[in-house]
Amino acid sequence: MNYSDEDIRRLESYANVHLRKKTDLPDKQKIPALEKKRRSKLYQLLLNIVIILFFAYSYFYDITSLGDLLFYILVVVFLINVIMLIYQRKQIDELISYYQYKIDESS
Repeated sequence: MNYSDEDIRRLESYANVHLRKKTDLPDKQKIPALEKKRRSKLYQLLLNIVIILFFAYSYFYDITSLGDLLFYILVVVFLINVIMLIYQRKQIDELISYYQYKIDESS
């Protein structure tokens, strides 16, 4: 797969966001750092889903006295968070495949 200049700029901006201070590492060392970040996003995603399920269970079985509006606001906030985490994982996956491509091409 060939990456265009636009793709490379986009992926480098992803790297700046996800790797922060580790952008100066060699490509082989960036992949484990990205995989660690990817696992972290998975744990955050699972935690958000558990929180949504907890609030839903509490609300529907009248365990809590959450008002309707507050419940819907909480669910929307956590759903937006889940969507953003899925998008970030997609970016990290793209970065991993890009760095893997660079390593394979250089060898």
